[in-house]
Amino acid sequence: HHADPENLLVREGRDGPSPPPARAAALGLLAELWRVFPAAMKARPGEAKRALSCLKRGVRDPAPEVRFDAVGILFELMAEFARTRNAFAPVVYKTIIFALIESHKDRDGGELRGLILGRLGATLGALPHLPVGVMVDPLTKQLSLHGHVRERKRPPFMC
Repeated sequence: HHADPENLLVREGRDGPSPPPARAAALGLLAELWRVFPAAMKARPGEAKRALSCLKRGVRDPAPEVRFDAVGILFELMAEFARTRNAFAPVVYKTIIFALIESHKDRDGGELRGLILGRLGATLGALPHLPVGVMVDPLTKQLSLHGHVRERKRPPFMC
């Protein structure tokens, strides 16, 4: 039970906090299991959502190495899922977009945001069929939450 990847991700467990390398390794293991056994995850959408939730928590982890690893893992999953036409490809893509939007609060001096932007640019170049429109809804929502969009459905640069 304690070797379960989700348990390793828990910051405070029965034996104290899981160290960042263990949390990063758990995320890697979780993603590898998803890649190796996609049919099992497809048959259990609840498990796939739990796995994605763990990756989202990884992007917000207090330890920089866990955040950076989580972002890298999300990009690897997205590329694999896009290649294999896995139904979770758009969900992983949206997760990356939300991580980009949330990275304005970046604790790493912009390094995480730079990583996401660089990888996103490379991914969009390598996978041109990814719909950039997926970015519009979360970006518009984030901008309007911060008072940057008034009486418009889209930000001014999207007109």
